[in-house]
Amino acid sequence: LSAIDLTPVVTPPSFAERPKKKTKKAVSKKVKELKKKVPLKPQTPSVSTKKTIQASAKLALQGFNDLVTNYIKPSYPRKALRRRWEGRVKLRVLIGPSGQVADVSVIKTSGFEILDRSAVKAAKRWSFKTSNEQQRILEKVIAFELRKR
Repeated sequence: LSAIDLTPVVTPPSFAERPKKKTKKAVSKKVKELKKKVPLKPQTPSVSTKKTIQASAKLALQGFNDLVTNYIKPSYPRKALRRRWEGRVKLRVLIGPSGQVADVSVIKTSGFEILDRSAVKAAKRWSFKTSNEQQRILEKVIAFELRKR
């Protein structure tokens, strides 16, 4: 009797059978095709949005210094002075219809929470001129800088 070899024979797939990798060119071509199929429609701003944009433009031309009636300078915190911390805080100030500050938020931090808090605390005490009974939004950068000796 002869012995029968029962080991399975596995052949690797040929190069033609292997899936091709997508190249950058093929991917960008597919993206272009999809963009052609689904065109993006630009949204036209509503009338109220246009009025808000126009009001913001007038406000920007008017300037912060023209509108402020009571400006309280932020105090430089002692801890920040001792540690020689400096920074710039960018605030967004919501002015109510009466000219008082309704809300203050930090847009860009100085990197030191104590400087940010001092700027917000001062901004809440500011007051502004109002020409009509609408709320306004202003942005103001406050710099905390030490004098060079």
